[in-house]
Order: sequence, then C-alpha cells, then structure tokens
Amino acid sequence: MRGMYILLSLFFLARPIFSGQLKKVLILDIKNIDEDPTYQYLEPSITDAVRNELKKRFIFRETKKDLWQKVAKENYIYLRDLYTDTAAINLGLLARQDIVIAGGYKVRLEEVKSKKKKKKYKTKMTVKVRIYDIAKRSVPVEIVATTPVTNNLFEAVDRIAMRIADEAKKVLPNKDEWEKKGLSPDQETSTANQLTLLGGIGVAVFPDTFSEISSRTILYREVLPQNINLGLEYTRKKFFYDNVFIFTRATYQFGSKTLRIQNTSEQALLKQVFWTASLGLGYRIFIFKKLYSKILAGGGYSIGQLSLDFSSLENKPTKLENNQPTNEETYKSSAPFSSLDLRFGYTFANNVSLETGANLNTYYFKGHMSHLLTANLGMGVHF
Repeated sequence: MRGMYILLSLFFLARPIFSGQLKKVLILDIKNIDEDPTYQYLEPSITDAVRNELKKRFIFRETKKDLWQKVAKENYIYLRDLYTDTAAINLGLLARQDIVIAGGYKVRLEEVKSKKKKKKYKTKMTVKVRIYDIAKRSVPVEIVATTPVTNNLFEAVDRIAMRIADEAKKVLPNKDEWEKKGLSPDQETSTANQLTLLGGIGVAVFPDTFSEISSRTILYREVLPQNINLGLEYTRKKFFYDNVFIFTRATYQFGSKTLRIQNTSEQALLKQVFWTASLGLGYRIFIFKKLYSKILAGGGYSIGQLSLDFSSLENKPTKLENNQPTNEETYKSSAPFSSLDLRFGYTFANNVSLETGANLNTYYFKGHMSHLLTANLGMGVHF
C-alpha cells in the first residue's frame, strides 16, 4: 500500500501548480424582444459583435450554436425566450456551461422635448445584456445601453459590444494574461476518444519475501516477478465533467525471476505469463500549454500461468502426488486486482500524445495481497 500512498501524494501535492481550464461560454442570440420585423436584422448583428469583441480579449471555449439549440429543443426551451433569466440559466445548466451571455433589445419611438408646439419623435434602441455565472447561480454583470437608431447604428452596436466586453473581464480570463501562464486556446481538443499503446517494466514487487522454495513444495502463487507488459487502453473523455474520463485497458505481461532453493546454493527459474482486463475512472488537469497530468483508478481481473524450471538442478524436486522427480511445475494463477496510475503527458498537434508515468497494481490472492509497481511509457491517438 505504500506505493499507492506515494502516487496519491505526488498527484495532490502537485495539484496547486496546475492551471485552470478554459471556461465554457454560451453566447445566446441577443433577441428582438418585440419581434419587430423591421429591426430583426439587428439580432445577428448585435450577437456577432458581442462574440467578436469577446474573442478579441478573452480566452474561452464557446459552445456551438447547433449543440445548444438541440439541448433547448429537447428540453422545451423556446428560442424566443432566450433573453429571460429562466431560459438562460436552465439552458446553461442543461448544457453544463460555466458562463451564459444572453439578452435582448427593444426599439421605441420617444418624444423629444422641443420649444415648438409641434411634437418630435426619435427612434431609440435599448439593449439589455446579462452575463450569468452558472456555477454560482448569479448575475455578476448586467449592461443596459440606449442608442439612437440612425445611419451610424452599426457603429453604436460596436460600442455596445465593447462595453459588454469591458464588463465581461469580471468573469473571463484576459487573453494576454492567460498565455503568459503558458496556456493556449488550443489546449483542449474537441476529440472525445483516446487510444493509447502502453509499454512498461516492473520496478518493484511488494512483498518480496518468497525468495526461497523448498525442494518438496510448489511455489506460492503470490510470487510475482518484475515483468514487462504491453497494453492497449481506450479512454472516453468528458464523462459528465470536462476533466473526468472513463477507461478500459487490456495488458499482456511476461517476465521471469530466479529463486534460490532452500538450504542449497542452486536456483530455479520462475516464468510468468499473464493477461489482464480492467476499467475505471480518471481525472486530467493541464499544467502548461499541452502538458497535462492524469490520475487513473480502476480494477479488473488477471489470469495466466506461472512455471518453475528445475532442469538445471542436480537434485530435482519431487511431485507431491507421485513422489517422482520433475523438471518443471506449471499451474494457472488468477486473481482480481485494483490499479492506480499517475501519468504526465504532452499533446502534439492536438491528436497525438506521449505519456509516461507509474502504475501500481494490487493483486488479491486467497489470503494474501501482492503489489507490483511498474514504470510505463505510451503513445496515444485522439479521435
């Protein structure tokens, strides 16, 4: 168990230096509240102006329109209501967003004071935008702006977008500051799957007390040689949460260990062949631009065989059942096991990654546990 504590300590002690993840931002259409067809063209214009200004200044991950519209449709959230608090917050929760930006505009004729008796009117547009912090269920930012509807309306729209961006700094990270920390917008890929080819070598076995065997007894099944293993691992990312993933892994293990015969100077060779299958959960945190750390915890079952080669011995052991000398003893060995991995990885071009780390397997034999610590190196493909 000591190895497991070491792996956990390394992960959690290092965690404070890890940087935060990109916030997921849902930019809803700034709605034409009165549904006046004369000014419907302003709906995409204002929305795009806000989006473009935010992307100039901040780093975030925007949810695609077709995705949030699908969520809205499935949950009976009407698009005409997107400017309301209820629709914006519910859609943000259902789509698992961090920030939601929503609002609407109205165009009105307003009377202009004049010294003359004849009344004068001017068309004005009022835009109201709210920025919702979904995790805190709060509205940290609300912007209300009024502008006359003139030939310079689009310039006024740009100014409103700039004002919204000025206020958004309360909840979104500045692009320059984010990149100074060694992070970049492309640190998160849009891929949902990863397939990793792993190779490793055993570096320690606990306990290592079965170093002797009797000339008349079969080896304890709990003996595990430090082995070489090859594995294939499938990962499904974003399991309910961005940084959480599920994985399944299959490995082939082989190795050998020399054991001293009790009360003699002779040695026998132990050979091992094992197949394992496991599944579990993992958590990933980015450290720098494309450098990340992962911790994986799971369990599975191992099955294989162990064999003892006595052919080099002058005095060969005898079989218990017939009391005859034997050159080899072979038997099957199987056991459930738990696994704990700590890895560091680096992503190349958003679709290939190199990972290295340590794995601790604990095998639960009948009446006994054995621990095998392995150093691993792997290459992953994201798709």
